[in-house]
Amino acid sequence: MQRRRVLAGAAALVGLTGCLGGSRPELGIHTGVGRLHPADERYLTDGLEPGGVRSEYAAAVPDAAGDAVGSAAPDSLAERLDGRRDAEQFHVLTELRSTPTEPLRFGTGQAVGWENGAIRFTTSVTPVESLEGELTTADELVYTAVWTVRPGIEELPDEVELVVET
Repeated sequence: MQRRRVLAGAAALVGLTGCLGGSRPELGIHTGVGRLHPADERYLTDGLEPGGVRSEYAAAVPDAAGDAVGSAAPDSLAERLDGRRDAEQFHVLTELRSTPTEPLRFGTGQAVGWENGAIRFTTSVTPVESLEGELTTADELVYTAVWTVRPGIEELPDEVELVVET
C-alpha cells in the first residue's frame, strides 16, 4: 500500500498547536458527498486549479462556509456548506486530480483525527469504472468531496494533513 501526504494551507504547525489548546475532542465523519467533474469546472474557490501542479487538496471550514464553494458547484455540494445545519460540526473539503484514462475518486474508507496539532484526514482512492459525457473528453478530472465532521471545534486549524492510500 502506497501513502502520499499533503499539507494544505499556509500556517505552520508550530503556531497551530497553540490555537487548538490542550483538549481535543474525538472527531468522526458524519456524512460526505462527492462528485467527479472536469477540472475547468471549479467547485471550490481555493481548490485545485486546472492545469496546476498539485494533485490533492484539503482544507477545514466551518459549518457556514458558502464562500468556499465556486459557482460551478452542484447544489448537493453547496448545500453542505450553507450553515443551516447543526453548529456542532465542521467540514473537510478534499479534491483529487486524475485523467479520463485513469479516473479516480475517494473511496468509502475515511478516518479523521488529530496528529501533531493538525487534523489528519485519511482516505482511500479507487478507480472510476466508467465515464460518460463531458468526463470522457476533458483534459483532466477532479473529484471534489465535502465531509461533515463532528463534533464542532472552536477554532479550526489552518492546515489539514491529507493522507491518500492507494
